[in-house]
Amino acid sequence: MFSFAQPAFLMLVLAVPPLVWWWLRRRGPALRHPIAGFAADLPLGRSRLARRGGATCRAVVLILLIFALAGPRWPDERTRLATGGIAIAVVVDVSGSMAERDYDWNGEPLSRLDAVKRVLRLFVLGGDGPDGEALQGRPDDLLGLITFGTRPTSPCPLTLSHSALLRLLDAEQPRSVPGESETNISDALVLGLHRLEAAGDL
Repeated sequence: MFSFAQPAFLMLVLAVPPLVWWWLRRRGPALRHPIAGFAADLPLGRSRLARRGGATCRAVVLILLIFALAGPRWPDERTRLATGGIAIAVVVDVSGSMAERDYDWNGEPLSRLDAVKRVLRLFVLGGDGPDGEALQGRPDDLLGLITFGTRPTSPCPLTLSHSALLRLLDAEQPRSVPGESETNISDALVLGLHRLEAAGDL
């Protein structure tokens, strides 16, 4: 359905009629030059028509600019993505302790964060897990990423672009700066719940 991104700008249309009235009521020579006085006594001819036409053109241009500022939007139904999934906020610990290499993945030692990255990739894309179990993936779900150490951040909002989410997840590293490497899961869960609550408007 047709709509405006910033409908408040449409209120500016109310200022156009007073401007048109001012333009029409304004008196003064169209050409300002010392030697132009000789033309003051010439017949008006079509000057009134020109003045009204000029005011009309200005009004039309102003209205078009106001409509452009309001951001008209017409959705393209052909670009809609049919989905019956759910919204999931993935909360990942990136505190300093996640650098510990105490996880075994089929005989391969991994840091805790690297193990989380592999598990989440299987969760998102599907595939065979380390124990041979088959995961289906979440192709129809809105997924968002919340990372936290001392403070939570949201590298990726809820999205169907799972490849972008996984790229952002791969870029995450355990926090090593003092004051940023502690584990504060409570604030991260609150942020995740806030993201899920906002998903109701999507």
